[in-house]
Amino acid sequence: MNSPYDGLKVLELEGAAGMYCGKMLSAWGAEVIKIERPGGDICRKAGPFAKTAAGEKISLTFEYFNTGKKSVTLDLSGSEGQMLFKELASCSDVIIESFAPGRMKKWGLDYEALKEISPGLIMLSITPFGQTGPHSAWKASTDLIVDAMGGPMAEVGIEGREPLHLGYDILSFMCGMYGLFAIQAAFHETEKSGVGAHIDLSQQECCLTWKNQALGFAQVDRKSPSLRKAGSVRQGLVNCKDGFAFAMVGGKWQETLAWFSDMGQDISVFDAPEYQRHAADMLTKWDAVLLDHYNTLGSNYTKTEMMLEGQKRKLAVGVVESPDSLLLNEHFNARGYFVDVFHPLLGKLKYPGEPAKMGKCRQTTDKPAPLPGEHNREIMERLRAARFDKPRGNN
Repeated sequence: MNSPYDGLKVLELEGAAGMYCGKMLSAWGAEVIKIERPGGDICRKAGPFAKTAAGEKISLTFEYFNTGKKSVTLDLSGSEGQMLFKELASCSDVIIESFAPGRMKKWGLDYEALKEISPGLIMLSITPFGQTGPHSAWKASTDLIVDAMGGPMAEVGIEGREPLHLGYDILSFMCGMYGLFAIQAAFHETEKSGVGAHIDLSQQECCLTWKNQALGFAQVDRKSPSLRKAGSVRQGLVNCKDGFAFAMVGGKWQETLAWFSDMGQDISVFDAPEYQRHAADMLTKWDAVLLDHYNTLGSNYTKTEMMLEGQKRKLAVGVVESPDSLLLNEHFNARGYFVDVFHPLLGKLKYPGEPAKMGKCRQTTDKPAPLPGEHNREIMERLRAARFDKPRGNN
């Protein structure tokens, strides 16, 4: 079965920001060779970890984001590693790197140097603040810094309390997806012109693309949107028999009261004046009394049953899924979403599969992440035998 990028050769240097980009290119048919320092990519030290039968710790984060790739270990700070990398680059189509600006140039491996030996080369450089500008040399050692400086954090949380981080490295992997889009566009242009491209991708600027509404407020109203006020929260989590459901009160006050009453609850407390206003309010304040009634309601249902009953009553109720319940989810399994990957040290693992189904074109792999340097011999023998095909644009 053909894939969109069959025959595409990609070198992915170490670092978290480019891992998802390389993973998707691999899933679409590209040969992705991960260049790791001797001893392995630093991302192999990122938790959570699983222990092998021999007691060795293996990063589950690394395993997921590097399925289907090959691994070659090179010391890019030394002349031999730099020479071998240039040989690999001369017969590759794409390079993904996320070192600090200037590091690749210091090694003689920057785009200007490499395009001399591979004019059709596409290089994606992912950095916290871009290759140029007064902040380009600033360091962002964690995803938390990019979240804070890119803007999203300013609007997540409750007024009077600290802003909240979106979650574990989510922005780094989101920026890798932006890089994937850019590589795809450059690839199609290179197919026509034979001329490659250097893509300068700033993680901070990726975050700012999400802030168009807030930036509009700042310009029109001369102020930025604030965190949510504590009294404006009109939804919450409801305890059910097997976990949590999520409920929102939104213009359906009478329907909410009817549900409580139908399940035998005393609703006289809601005769108080402050609750009488809810009949007209589009959104109703979520308070301790309302939460108590919802939790009593939830004790009658599993979370899925509560969602379905709420939907019958035209009320906004959803299910809060956990990782273990998602793995057992009948809908995902009926669609064949999860992929079984057999790891030589960890055994069978279930991974998320295709994010979008494209007919006969498969977008996933059942090959595990490579061990450090697992493909050194294979790739070096190919170099010595000059068996790499020429990359696009180098004819």
